[in-house]
Amino acid sequence: MSESYTTLIRRGLLHGVGAAFVAAFAYATASHFPLVHDAYWAAIAALLSLHPEPHATREAGAEQLFGAAVGGLIGWATASWWHHHVLIYGAGLVLAVSVCYLVRLPNAARLCGLAVTIITLIPFAATPAAIALRRAIEVSYGAACAIGYTAAVASIARSRERLRSRSP
Repeated sequence: MSESYTTLIRRGLLHGVGAAFVAAFAYATASHFPLVHDAYWAAIAALLSLHPEPHATREAGAEQLFGAAVGGLIGWATASWWHHHVLIYGAGLVLAVSVCYLVRLPNAARLCGLAVTIITLIPFAATPAAIALRRAIEVSYGAACAIGYTAAVASIARSRERLRSRSP
């Protein structure tokens, strides 16, 4: 049996409130870290990781963490050798996406490729190593915020369920 329209609206609103909370929290708190210069990446990563189901959030968060780390490393190397040679950028993308598939995390490939693209193609005043480290920290923090939020909400829901089952 399908959910009623009211139930769908309620679930959508609850997820929207949760998404707004976790993204705002990730952004506001990440901006206080010394290596974070673009705290909006934490908010973006939190939103990309957050799903209505806790297990899906954990999986997406883990893939975000992996994609950010591998993409940061490959992006650093690609940007260091870049010199506006599109074949080097392309080779970096092939390597980044392939690594994700080799470790059976195909969803991490999108973030990994995105990290390589941002680090390589966008001109920054800082070194490629500094940019790669910053992106990895910002994205990892956002994913961790989504995972932590989901764990807290699931824990509260389990506690409520235990209380209801004990009530006469």
